[in-house]
Amino acid sequence: KTPRPMLLAEIFRRFSGLLRTLENGQAGKQKMLDTYRRRCDTLGREVKVFQDDEVFQGTATDITDQGALLVRVDGEEKLFAAADVEHLRTA
Repeated sequence: KTPRPMLLAEIFRRFSGLLRTLENGQAGKQKMLDTYRRRCDTLGREVKVFQDDEVFQGTATDITDQGALLVRVDGEEKLFAAADVEHLRTA
């Protein structure tokens, strides 16, 4: 079991590193987005997106520079800036 002070120190250390990356302007922002895209478990998966009273199903294809999710639905790219996303299981 990790002592809480050590855990908190590690969280702050990692957060500090992220802040330093962002201080590098556009290059830092791009590096963060690239890292996020690589680690995002949603990209490339079949998803169901719940937005307001509508439900969309398709493949998550990308994250925009503003952080919105792009999903290919019936051959068309749809952008979701705020929605609930559910990963679908593959058969």
